[in-house]
Amino acid sequence: MRIDRLLLILLGGVLLSCAGKTPQKAGEDAAFRSRILKAAKTQNQCPEGLKRLEGSWKFNGKTKAKKFTDVFVFRGSEFTEFLASTSPDKEEKAILKGTYACTPDKKLVFKLTEVDPPGAFGNKTGDVFACTYLWKMDDPENGLALLCHFDWNPKKSLDYTYKRVGY
Repeated sequence: MRIDRLLLILLGGVLLSCAGKTPQKAGEDAAFRSRILKAAKTQNQCPEGLKRLEGSWKFNGKTKAKKFTDVFVFRGSEFTEFLASTSPDKEEKAILKGTYACTPDKKLVFKLTEVDPPGAFGNKTGDVFACTYLWKMDDPENGLALLCHFDWNPKKSLDYTYKRVGY
C-alpha cells in the first residue's frame, strides 16, 4: 500500500472520531445498529413505557454461574435491574438504571443511565443495546423472553427468560 493512501485512511479515521462517530466494534453490524437506533428515536411505540412490562420480572432460565439473580423493575419508560452472580472464582453485584424505547419490530432499546458499581458485568453508563421481546405462549401475562444483541450483531443474541414476580 502506498504511504499517501495509508495517510489518507488514517486521516479519515481521525476526522471520523473527531466528528463524534463511534468506532464500530468487532462483530458489530453498523447497518443493524443504525436501523434499530433510528426506529427507537423516530418510531418509539412506547414513549410512556410498555404497559404490559410494568412491574417486576425475575430471571428463571439456566446459567453457567453457580448462583445468578437478575430482577428487572419497569416503571413507565424507565427500568432498574438488580444483578448478582456467584461463581467459584468471582462474586459480583450491580444495580443498573436506565430508559427504554420500543421499535415497531418488537425490540426494546435499553440505554443505561447509571451503573453501580461502574463496569459491573461489563456495563458502563451510556451503553445502549437492543433486545427482541417475546411473550411466552404458555403464560403470556407472566412470561417474558428477551433475545439481546449486546454486540449489535443480528445473528448473535443472548437469550433470557423472566417470570413476573410483582406489579
